[in-house]
Parts: sequence; structure tokens; C-alpha cells
Amino acid sequence: MNEKEKILRVFIGLAGLALPLVLYATLFITDHFIGTLPSISHYFFTKANPFFSLILGYVAITLIIYKGYDQTDDTISLIAGIAALVVIIFPTANLYSLENGIYRPYTIAQLPDSSWRPVLHLVAAGIFLLCLAIMAAFQFTQTATLHGVPVKPITADKRKRNMFYRTSASIILLCMVLIVLGSNGILISANYYISHQLTFWFESVAVWAFALSWLVKGLWATK
Repeated sequence: MNEKEKILRVFIGLAGLALPLVLYATLFITDHFIGTLPSISHYFFTKANPFFSLILGYVAITLIIYKGYDQTDDTISLIAGIAALVVIIFPTANLYSLENGIYRPYTIAQLPDSSWRPVLHLVAAGIFLLCLAIMAAFQFTQTATLHGVPVKPITADKRKRNMFYRTSASIILLCMVLIVLGSNGILISANYYISHQLTFWFESVAVWAFALSWLVKGLWATK
């Protein structure tokens, strides 16, 4: 892994770690809003929009140009990057009218209501996170081989990193499942799920899990 690849991975990781924190901080500073919005995507409609679009856009473009171990790595990264762009270009449902309009004071943009745009946004977000989970679980855990034989012994540190990558992938998938179940009132009361903004928190945990896996890969891994 060359220095350029390391730097790309580190900056993707830092961007992922920063995203939920920067969005929350921006709305707190600009509007003194101390809570969280229903999802990360809803910050698109607030004064935090520039940071949402800039950070996610940076991650998307970097993933598109990212060159990994092999063609499979490149393809998964490309799909993840395109999905992230779709998330930006086709925003989720309007924030303005949610929960009886309690977010209207913090809303600076509103798009025409659409039945298909939020669905496309949701599908793209799911593909984005799923691709990142696949990369962490299967691509980051690869070992350089020659004719199917490892070029060098798999060290204890490599095993620990692989366990970390797989744990990160599992956390991403678990958060995705909990979002689906919670938003449909399964296992978690719908009222509790909505009142505690659990979509935002599950999304944040998933993003942080992916970000940490990329940081570890960029800072400490050689293959």
C-alpha cells in the first residue's frame, strides 16, 4: 500500500468521523438547537447543508477515484461513491413538515414533495453503507498472496486488525437492521424510536464504524 492510498483512507476516515459531529455543532452554533434531527440526511435542509454536502461529496468522489487491491475492491468502492452522490443529489423527505412542523425554525430549504425521491435516497444510503461493510469485512481483511499462498506470515497484529474490520462491518449491518426494524415499529416502539431520534444515532454509529475501519487501514495496515 503506497502513501497516496494511506492518505486517502485516513482522510475518508476523518471525514466520516467528523460528519455527524460537524452537523450537530453547526446547527447548535447557528440556531442554538441542542437536539438532533430525525436523520443525518435531514441536515440537508438546514444551515448545516454546506457541511453535509461537502463532507459526503468528498467521501463520494474519493471512493469513486479510489484504487484498492483488485478490480473487486475498485468496483465496490465505485458503487459506494456513486450511491453517496445519489444521497446528496436526491435528498430525503422534507424536514419542514415533519412532527407537526417542530423543525420549521431550523429549516432553510424545502423541495417539492415527491413519492419517489425519499425512496431513492433511502435505497442509495443503504447501498452506500452496505458497500462499506463489505469492504471492511472482505476487502480490508485480505492478505497478499502468491499462487494462493500468503507472501508473508499472518501476524497477530494482522489478525487483530481483521477482527476489528469484521466487527466494524457487523456494527454497520446491525445499525442498518435496527433502522429498518425501528422505523417500522418492530422490536422498538415507534413512539420511542421517533422521540429519541434513533435513526440519527444508528446512522452515526454506522458512519463512525466505517470511518474507524478506514482510519485503522490507513494508519496501521500494510496489506
